[in-house]
Amino acid sequence: DNGIDSNSFSSEDFDNCLLSLRHPKS
Repeated sequence: DNGIDSNSFSSEDFDNCLLSLRHPKS
């Protein structure tokens, strides 16, 4: 089990994803 499920996706993770989309590292 990789420990990843719908309950493990926190709001902080979501914010980080949005930041990554707005500011691509490329």
